[in-house]
Amino acid sequence: TTKLDFTIQGDKRTGGKPNEKLIYSWSHGKYIHTQWIGTSSTNTSEQINTENNAQELLKQASIIITTLNEACPNFKNGGSGYWQGISGNGTMCGMFKNEISAIQGMIANAQEAVAQSKIVSENAQNQNNLDTGKPFNPYTDASFAQSMLKNAQAQAEILNQAEQVVKNFEK
Repeated sequence: TTKLDFTIQGDKRTGGKPNEKLIYSWSHGKYIHTQWIGTSSTNTSEQINTENNAQELLKQASIIITTLNEACPNFKNGGSGYWQGISGNGTMCGMFKNEISAIQGMIANAQEAVAQSKIVSENAQNQNNLDTGKPFNPYTDASFAQSMLKNAQAQAEILNQAEQVVKNFEK
């Protein structure tokens, strides 16, 4: 695992009021504001300290996809309307609805697979302490049997999640 420490700097704009509502070629006949006038700017800095591991990267991927889906930006072809051949309502979330849904499903399945692989890894470490020179006794070695069962269940779930990821790719 690698530790990641970095800072994002920018500015936060507050106050002000929206500009006059206008109809644009991409606004579907609706009057909308496109900017804020008279805002004040404050410098901001965000310190991020995280680890570079599968669970954290999947969490960040989920945040990015959710943010894109909620922000739902418009796509426009350099002032001449929408891109030809792209379905949807002119927004990123409309055009890529199926892909976003598939990505969200893949992230959720991958997160579950990572969680299950952690169980397998922990059980494998616990099994290193076994005395393998003696025969297995289900009455005295019940915790070992339970550990093996959890391990098998986790491995089955990993395969299940991997299959779901493949199905999402096929959508």
